[in-house]
This record gives sequence, C-alpha cells and structure tokens, in this order.
Amino acid sequence: MYTVGFQIDSYKYITGIKSVLQEYSWWIELVRKIAPKADKFEIRCWPDEPEAIATGQQFGKQKENTETNELVFQGPISEAFLKHVCTDGFDENGGLKWFTINFYQGKRILFHSGHYGTEPYIFLKIEEEVHKLEEWSRKHPIIVRVDVYEPS
Repeated sequence: MYTVGFQIDSYKYITGIKSVLQEYSWWIELVRKIAPKADKFEIRCWPDEPEAIATGQQFGKQKENTETNELVFQGPISEAFLKHVCTDGFDENGGLKWFTINFYQGKRILFHSGHYGTEPYIFLKIEEEVHKLEEWSRKHPIIVRVDVYEPS
C-alpha cells in the first residue's frame, strides 16, 4: 500500500492545536475523490467541540475510546454526510470542525485528515493512482509538497 502525504503551507492562523488554512477547496475536492470508494467514516474530536460532536451524533454512533481523550464517532458514508462535510464542515473561523476525519473501505483506511485538515494522507494500492494524485496536487498552490511512501 502506498501512503501519499500532502504538505500544506498556507495558514490563516494557528491557536493552540487548532490550525486554520487559507482555503479548503483542495480538501473538499480530495474528499469528493476518495469518498465514493469508502463505506465508513470516523470522526475524532475533543470534548469541547460541540459542532464536531453534533456532526458525529447526527451521522454516526459514538465508540468507546480508551487510548486518548478524543470522542470517536463512526458511521456509514451517505450523500447527506458528504454534503454536510463539504458544505457545513467548517466552524465560525473558517476551519474544519473535526480534529480528525478518516474514511474506510471495510477495515482498510483510505483517507486520513488529521489536525484539522493540515495533515491529509491517502492510502492507495496502485502506483498509477499515486501518479494521478501527484498530478492533481499541482493545480493547488496550497499543497507545497507531496510525499509518497512505498510499500515495504
């Protein structure tokens, strides 16, 4: 499995652990590319993030988490969920509501967006898909580097 990571370098501001990027059109486009291949989402958020919690409760079920202080919600990826993520997934400051959002196909992770969208990773099986993703990233100036980790 290839791991493709994107280096983002265009912040509006950073406060504490919450980073807000200048723009998220690339992120929405990436979500729309990966979501059709996925069947389940996972949202991870902090107890003081009511908007993120509301999304998790609306579209999924809370799962037990004994490893961190994050609240974890999982559910099926539906059209309503995707619409919400891509249009209503931002807080009053313009940043993503969720600390982490993951997409899975069965138990296999396809997409990881950590630290409020500043650490996105895609997991691919085919090298050709990696090259297509690298090419796609070039049209988004906010993506300054693409790192590809090959299977060992």
